[in-house]
Amino acid sequence: MRVEPQSREVRGLVVEVFRDFGVPAASLFDLEEDVVIGGGKYHGRTYRVDDLTARWLAASGVVEFYDADGRLLASVNLFEELAPQLMAA
Repeated sequence: MRVEPQSREVRGLVVEVFRDFGVPAASLFDLEEDVVIGGGKYHGRTYRVDDLTARWLAASGVVEFYDADGRLLASVNLFEELAPQLMAA
């Protein structure tokens, strides 16, 4: 069974990776998060801080990290990185 990642889990991962890229902790309080909707459907989220951007592509379960020039810095498969959480009935 595939369990979709929760937005708070993804945000936490994004913060960790941004920190690994050298973003100061104080700047992470200014993290911008936007929901991406196209054609009336949810597609994911974008996160921005300083000169870095992350895009969560919900359908593929991938978060991609970009620098200010749009160069891909890293890619994380959420279905491999985040432990699934099962809800109790």
